[in-house]
Amino acid sequence: MKKTPLLLCYVYAVFLVATGILGYRLGPMHASISLVGGVGGGILVAALSLLNSRKILWAYMALRTAVSVFALSFAWRAADAWKLVFAGSPEHSAIASLLSVMCVVSLAMVLNLLKNR
Repeated sequence: MKKTPLLLCYVYAVFLVATGILGYRLGPMHASISLVGGVGGGILVAALSLLNSRKILWAYMALRTAVSVFALSFAWRAADAWKLVFAGSPEHSAIASLLSVMCVVSLAMVLNLLKNR
């Protein structure tokens, strides 16, 4: 992996940790999945990025798969949250917005991984 995509992977890992903590602080109903998913996902992405930089053959595919699963997960959870907002629960708008941003960033990361391989 080139130096810039590797750095971008580490930035993405920090982004996942930060948004996981933010999601935890936004509300109790999404707290556990936000914290575990954000921090765990960030650690996983950082570890896979490190393995990939050391030329471990399966690490790139695992990294791309993990980021793709995160993007799909964030899209699904954002759609559910927006459905609640449009059904008359405006208190879910903050978490819906956060999940939407996480989805867009994850999709951009997937595209970047596909482009730079």
